Amino acid sequence: YRPLHVGDCDNSGEVTVDEIVTSVNVGLGAAAVSACREADGNLDYAVTVDEIITAIGAALEGVPQPVQRDPAEALFY
Repeated sequence: YRPLHVGDCDNSGEVTVDEIVTSVNVGLGAAAVSACREADGNLDYAVTVDEIITAIGAALEGVPQPVQRDPAEALFY
């Protein structure tokens, strides 16, 4: 399991202020990681400052869209 977007607790495709607050609470130890597993981008059962900054960036700039690949395109060159 890997989060689609770091900080997107409800997997809605966007990171909201309340999700950032939840991420901060997890980082401070005031909430369990299970409150927002998506805040833990590297899956180490902790939320760190860099993961919170990633979530803030996604809230401000929007979450990156997945790359669409042509199924006929070769995976190896």
